This record gives sequence, structure tokens and C-alpha cells, in this order.
Amino acid sequence: MSNRWSLFLSIDAYGAGCGPESELLVSVDHLMQAAFRMGRYGCPKHPHQLFVLQCGDGFLIASEFHETSLERCACIATALMRHLAAEGRWTRGAISEGELVDQQEAEPPELRASLVEDHTYSLHMGLMNTSPVMGTALIRPLSIDRTAPPGPLLWIRQSRTSRLGPNITVRSAEGVAGLAAIDWVHLQSPLLDKLSLAAGLQHEPVERLEQKLADFCRISPLPKSWIDSVGSLLRIPSLTQSA
Repeated sequence: MSNRWSLFLSIDAYGAGCGPESELLVSVDHLMQAAFRMGRYGCPKHPHQLFVLQCGDGFLIASEFHETSLERCACIATALMRHLAAEGRWTRGAISEGELVDQQEAEPPELRASLVEDHTYSLHMGLMNTSPVMGTALIRPLSIDRTAPPGPLLWIRQSRTSRLGPNITVRSAEGVAGLAAIDWVHLQSPLLDKLSLAAGLQHEPVERLEQKLADFCRISPLPKSWIDSVGSLLRIPSLTQSA
């Protein structure tokens, strides 16, 4: 399906790097569970069902069809980010649109001749596993995530912000052309509340999220650019005042 929305959400590297390596794996597990709950209970039925693919420490979440409004995508991302934030775990993400295709048909004939089972190939005594899907729905949000400034932020192309709806605040990052950050901390929407409740995700008050982010910035060995992004793009009061 062409131009479905796609969301790539991953564990923030700097935030996870402030703790033991084992905590990163725990955070990935928590994000996996949250994405599963959102798909299984929050958006279970046609035409709202989701498709989720793990990519390292992150997950691609995609709609089945093109949606004129991107509010649902932003609310799903916010619900997941807030759920992990309630446990002191920080994520970052990017929203885009594109296509997903079955990668197996496009793989080289040499690989297909060694097919063991779906997306698994024989290396004689070893095995090679490949991603089942590929396409612009994966490439575009990954590209945004890799080039965007550091921090627990949710990014989107400026050209798509008009489709988010009136409930969603976005801010442009200084020196970053064409990108905007969605204020997931302060986002308020009946759809967000409905999705979080249906999926059984934690949904803390804004004031507690602000305090957790401020405390994390104060006590953790983070780059100044990470803290500056939180203060300016998420408008955390204590960080804004001290800037």
C-alpha cells in the first residue's frame, strides 16, 4: 500500500547510556511490549490495525492504509513514549510516510538458491537472516532519526505538520532545516487518552513527566545538546528557566 504512515521509535542512546548495559535490553523489552499492546489492544481491527517490525533497539510501526490525518500516528507515538517515560526510560522517534514491500522477491538469486525458510539462508554451517520488508516507509523515518538533533524527541518533516491537527504543538529546531519536533510531553487529545487506555499503557500527568525529565537532565552525564533540546523543544519549565 502506497504512502501509509510509518513511525520509527527507538531507545534513546544517550539516555540509555547513563545506566548499565543490561538496562538497555530491559528498555527494548518494555518498548516491545508497549508496541505489542498498542497493536493488539489499542488498534486491533480493520482499518486501524498496525504492522510492527523490530529493527535493532527500535521498532517500525506502520498503518495499513494512507491516512489523511497524521494525528493517530502522533498519538500512538506519544502513548508509547509516555509509557516508557513513566518508568524513567527515554525514547526518540520519527514520523514519515512511504511504501513497504516484501524484500524476499528482491533478494539476489544466489541467496534464494540457499533459502532454508522465510528470510533465512544457509551459510553452510551458519545462517543468514534478512529483514522481511523494506521500502520508503522504513528508510524515510530512519533517515530523519539519524540526522535529527539528540534528545528524547519525536520528529516529523515540516511539510507534514499541517496534517497533525490542532491539538498537536510542533517546534522547529534551530539550525535544522525542514524538521519539526512534536511536543509529546504536553500533547493533549481525546484520541491519545483512548489509545493509552485501550492498550493498558501508563499515562502520567504532564507535571510528573516534566519533573522526571528535569531530574534526569540534572543528575545524568548528558551532552549539553541533549539537555538543550529537551529545554527548548519540549519546554520543560525548570530547564527553560535555567537556560
